[in-house]
Amino acid sequence: MRRELLAAAGAALAVFTAAPASAESESARLDAFFEEVFQRNLARSPLMQSRLGLKTGQESWNDISETRRIEDAALDQADLEKLRSFDFDALTPQAQLSYRLFEFNTKDDLTLFEWRRNIYEISHRRGLQRTIPQTLIDNHPIETAADARAYIARMRGVKPLLEQLVSEMARDEAAGTLPPRFDIEKVIGTARNLVTGAPFDESGEDSVIWSDFRAKLDDADIPQAEKQALLTEARDAMLEGFGPGFEHLITHLESALARATDEAGVWKLRDGGAFYAAMLESETTLPITAEEVHRIGLAEVDRIHEEMRAIMEKVGFEGTLAGFFDHVRNDPRFYYESTEAGRAAYMEEMRGVLAEIKPRLPELFGRLPDAEMVVKRVEPWLEQSAGTAGYFAPSADGSRPGIVYINQYDMKRLPRYEISALAYHEGIPGHHLEVSLVAGAERYAKIPLLWRLHRLFRRLGPLRRTAPQGNWPVSGYISGFRPPLDGAAARRTVGRG
Repeated sequence: MRRELLAAAGAALAVFTAAPASAESESARLDAFFEEVFQRNLARSPLMQSRLGLKTGQESWNDISETRRIEDAALDQADLEKLRSFDFDALTPQAQLSYRLFEFNTKDDLTLFEWRRNIYEISHRRGLQRTIPQTLIDNHPIETAADARAYIARMRGVKPLLEQLVSEMARDEAAGTLPPRFDIEKVIGTARNLVTGAPFDESGEDSVIWSDFRAKLDDADIPQAEKQALLTEARDAMLEGFGPGFEHLITHLESALARATDEAGVWKLRDGGAFYAAMLESETTLPITAEEVHRIGLAEVDRIHEEMRAIMEKVGFEGTLAGFFDHVRNDPRFYYESTEAGRAAYMEEMRGVLAEIKPRLPELFGRLPDAEMVVKRVEPWLEQSAGTAGYFAPSADGSRPGIVYINQYDMKRLPRYEISALAYHEGIPGHHLEVSLVAGAERYAKIPLLWRLHRLFRRLGPLRRTAPQGNWPVSGYISGFRPPLDGAAARRTVGRG
């Protein structure tokens, strides 16, 4: 399927300017349909509105109930039926490609819906215990009193939102789906961090969200008397909405912990083999089996090991490949110290790598994103459960840059020889070009919003895969910017459920 879509894309670009008038007319109707779907879905997602820098719906959270999910699936099914009313043969090649992409993605959403009870609502890598604080911190500015009151409304809304989440987790467990013990423990730790500090205790330090709200309010151009009133409202919302919501989640998770096991593979889930196959096709767009992925992984590991042996010879290392691995993992010279000075030096080196590659991008890319990108450290409340690094897209209006977050909790997870790989994959050219290239650029105004922002929409969906997955931004691996070491082949070898 992916090869077919790429071939179709090439054909579309080759003849796009030569489309007849009738094709343009039918294609315009199709684009109008895409716009209608996009605006409808946007109106149903306050989180997406905030992600795009909009202030509509900023007092609300997404509805994650079973009722809403059934509604969404019905809309998807209706969209497919409407799509089939268009005359495919009368479309331009570009519109035909869009037609096929929309069809594939909508069918994929329906597949996820059918498997929704096999998909964890939360894990230590994703879920509302991360989405809630990250939305408030990164996507909810406070410039006016109305912004502050919307923030406060969201604080209060955390309790009913997490009550919805617990209800859905109970449905999952009734269907035989419960995250492994280690996952639950990490989620509990993150949730507990969010309700530690003022106004929840007398520790003398502000909690994460209370600190964020106070800092933003302090910078806002709002009369002092009104600021004081807003602080009082916010404190009440924290104690009556935000705090109780997370305590409710923690209580449920602590109870679930007693029933959880250490099993993490899909074999423990209902129809695990079929579920894995469905998620594999969803992620790759290919009718590929787990056995084929495993064989590819083994072959790639063998190939990469041969390249590593050549490196061993080049640098004069005497010993086995296993000994070489041990050497690069444990030699202190390959790591910055686990001190604030060491962490700062790591960030300086990464920013230097990105600064060096940025002026070279025109060598490989004809179009570059308008949005800037910054590198930040993962916040202390999240670092114990977060991955090594992650990318957050910029707002569509350009008011917020793209962000690469680096987890510096354990500096032994951040060897210096992987800095380039991490910078190229998570930042430039990797995810930053992948996600931000067209999302907010005026020069791409003719591209339907549905496609310009599709990548962001799918990341905000309520369903999360428990099958191994990975975003593979190949732009980070083009000749000249290739990382020195790559663990993707090993992940494919062991990630078979």
